[in-house]
Amino acid sequence: MKRLQKYIVIFGTAMLCVGFSACSKQSDFDAQAYVKSSLDAEYHGTYAAYANLMEISEEDAKKQVEEDFNESICQQFASSDNITEEEIAAYTEKMAEVKKLAKYKV
Repeated sequence: MKRLQKYIVIFGTAMLCVGFSACSKQSDFDAQAYVKSSLDAEYHGTYAAYANLMEISEEDAKKQVEEDFNESICQQFASSDNITEEEIAAYTEKMAEVKKLAKYKV
């Protein structure tokens, strides 16, 4: 009988947890603000809104975006043996200039 009571208490506790989590209200996600802030950070170098949405500092947001950009450049040329470091650096500079020219509407 004690085992049955123990299982009933465990089952009841689990059901209460499921009930509370199902009834809790989640905050609304603003997809438009997220997309705009992500694009602004990536293309125009404005990190405030992105950092606010991601709940990180502007410095961390800038570091994250720059690291992602540099990683994508490295991946593009990882299998190429015919390109020099100077050419990669020149390409990176031009890509940064091109990104700043990007125009978009969210």
